[in-house]
Amino acid sequence: MEALLAEEAEEVCVAQEQAAQWLIDNEAEREHAELEKKKPKMNDFDDKTKVRNIIIPRPSQYAILKLKNFEFIELWYFSPEGCRDMAKSSSFTMEDTFSIAKVDNILTM
Repeated sequence: MEALLAEEAEEVCVAQEQAAQWLIDNEAEREHAELEKKKPKMNDFDDKTKVRNIIIPRPSQYAILKLKNFEFIELWYFSPEGCRDMAKSSSFTMEDTFSIAKVDNILTM
């Protein structure tokens, strides 16, 4: 009788251990699935797609910030002329900008 009770107790203990292991495995699998969902996916690469040799004009950063802040902005900033004007002025700004550089232990502009 005691042997039968000990055997049943052992079976219950083994069943509890199996249930606990199943829960641990299930939790690990769920965490792995969550990590896979958060992992960034790379789009397919199509090597037959041609790359354009023109740059599409974009509105100025000023106009984009006005839109983000829900402030009034004239439509001219989004027209082709306004985008071209922004591209010209930004290239002039970069060419006219001074910076400090170190050349042979001498600071230059």
